Amino acid sequence: MPYIQVNIKQEITGDQITKIKMGMGEAISMITGKKEAQLMLQIDDGCTMFHKGEPREKIAYIHMKAFKKASVDDNRAFTKAAVDVINNVLGVPKENIYLNITEFSCWGANGDLLT
Repeated sequence: MPYIQVNIKQEITGDQITKIKMGMGEAISMITGKKEAQLMLQIDDGCTMFHKGEPREKIAYIHMKAFKKASVDDNRAFTKAAVDVINNVLGVPKENIYLNITEFSCWGANGDLLT
């Protein structure tokens, strides 16, 4: 089960949330073995965000956490797709979108530890 958290400075509409949800579902499928049906997604809008000590109006941070290591090519494709979603849906410039990927060798689900 991959988990994506999106932090966005601006307030967003229900339609934009739907587009981000759909786009992140497509983006996660860029990683071999990952599917939207397994995705947990959290979208936090209206966040207070600073960059280089200054408040920014158009800025976003995406953190994807996943069970098991993916290939560099898969992670690169996911990164491009996820950044494109935020850029296209919200107009946040790509240079103001940051992304982090954390991969775990064990993960808890259904009351059990997966390894």
